[in-house]
Amino acid sequence: MAEVFVHPRIHERYPELMDSDVLFAWENSIVHCQGLDVNTDTYVAIGINKHGLLIEMVTIASENGDCLIYHIMTPPTKKVLIKLGIQKEEVMNRKELNEKFGVTEEQLDARAEEYENDTWDATHLGKPVMGRLSIADEEVRPVTFRLPVSKIIALDDRADKNNRTRSDELRAIIDQYLATA
Repeated sequence: MAEVFVHPRIHERYPELMDSDVLFAWENSIVHCQGLDVNTDTYVAIGINKHGLLIEMVTIASENGDCLIYHIMTPPTKKVLIKLGIQKEEVMNRKELNEKFGVTEEQLDARAEEYENDTWDATHLGKPVMGRLSIADEEVRPVTFRLPVSKIIALDDRADKNNRTRSDELRAIIDQYLATA
């Protein structure tokens, strides 16, 4: 069975991390790819250690499948997050975001300062609702179905071109279809 080793050079940069932290992140990798550089025996992975930190790990594999983790970054680099599909490239700059939401940097700073200093008014909070914000003003339910991989790839490419998630792209397609039905 293949073994995973942590190179001591990692502790020179991250002395607070033990081998067990790095190995835990390796065992709990959420995504990886082979051949990030010209060496096809090189792998890069993003994993979560037992403290909840995302760790980017770069390894080299031996012929028998053993892996040597020789480099880590925490937090992971933006380039790797984008390459591995964890993060999209920025689609709007600060000015565009502020214009989209009708706010200024000063307004955002003032609001953030209220939360950071715990001086915000909690009397207007509504009823807590578990989960993320709803996409509709009514009950929503998941719809699942299978597609051939080639169609999923085409769908993801279309979503990327429109700066949407796969789910948002499917919703837009359905909305367009229903509007013309």
